[in-house]
Amino acid sequence: MEEADEAIQGIPKSCTQELPIGRNLLETEEKTGMSYYILAESLNPW
Repeated sequence: MEEADEAIQGIPKSCTQELPIGRNLLETEEKTGMSYYILAESLNPW
């Protein structure tokens, strides 16, 4: 836990509290982006 505490040092508590929400949004964006990437690949003739 000490390493995690050191990594969090310097980051405001409000940011660390919002981190899980931000991480979920990031994962959603990655999945959506990958879906669009696959869709674009399937539409490309080459």
